[in-house]
Amino acid sequence: MKVVISHLISAISAVSAAIAGAKAVVTDAVDSLNVTSILPEGYTAIPFSMDVSLEPGGEVMTFNGTVTDILAQIQSIKPDFTWDNYGSAAPSTGVSKYKRTKSKILCNIPNHDHGLRYILLSGYDFLKNIHTDCKIDAGPKKCAMLYCMKGTSIWMCNDNSTPISRDCAYIATYVLDIIGAENCQSRGSMGPTTWTQGQEFDTDNFNVIAGGGGCS
Repeated sequence: MKVVISHLISAISAVSAAIAGAKAVVTDAVDSLNVTSILPEGYTAIPFSMDVSLEPGGEVMTFNGTVTDILAQIQSIKPDFTWDNYGSAAPSTGVSKYKRTKSKILCNIPNHDHGLRYILLSGYDFLKNIHTDCKIDAGPKKCAMLYCMKGTSIWMCNDNSTPISRDCAYIATYVLDIIGAENCQSRGSMGPTTWTQGQEFDTDNFNVIAGGGGCS
């Protein structure tokens, strides 16, 4: 009987620890979204999520966080998962059904920090391999953080009153456009064009922001 009770106490402790951990994760997620000040005026941060099927034809699961967070969560379930071998599991809406309707790039966004250019290039490299949807809930002026590292972040913002989805690899091209825009570059102590900050708009009423802030 004592052994059973001991096992029961251990199980209860484990569940309590798991609940506490889950609460901590939720709290951290909420805190991480307290970043309105780094977004353009009027924009609000919302969580980013992705629907992923780990096997072709398998159950679709929803994961929350940045794309790097989501990959880590998926690999905790399926260690051999990579975006490179994902393709057939859950086809994205793709780029072909949309016209490439990029409209303009705004550099030097007021009250928005610059981000490290090499980190943004790393974010571009990561996103370009994800051929599934990056989707943002209904706006207008709602932004979800897709990627963040060392105080440098990539956001997708929805100015529509309905949700919007685009292939993540296509969204990566907006980041590359901003990195390549000369007016969006800033010289830093580590050399020329160390810092980048900009916002590229699309005529389909969404935009992509690449710059600073959002994480430590």
